[in-house]
Amino acid sequence: MIENNENNLRKPIEIIEENNVPYIYYDMLNVVAGASEVVLEFGNSVRNSGGNSMRLSHRAVLSVPAAFKLQQGLSQTLQMLQAKLHELQQEALKKQNAGKSGDNA
Repeated sequence: MIENNENNLRKPIEIIEENNVPYIYYDMLNVVAGASEVVLEFGNSVRNSGGNSMRLSHRAVLSVPAAFKLQQGLSQTLQMLQAKLHELQQEALKKQNAGKSGDNA
């Protein structure tokens, strides 16, 4: 039996992907945290509800250590994405400014 301790959570995990793993789009998320587990509820907003209603599609239950690992992974990934988007935005601005200065020549 493998224990979910801090050392195990830091080890890289080998991911074995089954064929035809579905990619499902969700636009709403609800998180409920308890003393021993964190519940993630995924769904989509209900039309004509003003964004106040969610049609629940899937529920995932995580141990607290796994939820912290998810939080860290999301944070790191989103920080990298933000840096890359900023870099791309700066490159686009440089190209745009270079085009404008070339027009003045």
